[in-house]
Amino acid sequence: ADWVKANAQACKDSLATFTQDCWHTIETEPLVWDWYLDVMCSHLQLLYVGDIKKLIITIPPRFLKSTPVLKPSAPASGSM
Repeated sequence: ADWVKANAQACKDSLATFTQDCWHTIETEPLVWDWYLDVMCSHLQLLYVGDIKKLIITIPPRFLKSTPVLKPSAPASGSM
């Protein structure tokens, strides 16, 4: 259906959307989304496409810092 294609494209375009949409497949705990996750996903996408060259993310443990990075099936536009 069209909504499936639209959702697939949204997930390809946005790591934040992909993470929210697919969270249940990688974790059993519910995802509690907050503003810093939008910022983190946005910066990871910029790093992936090469718009920024280096990125250090410093946040406390248990704030999902590693999970989006460990799931490389969610590229932004571009290629690895």
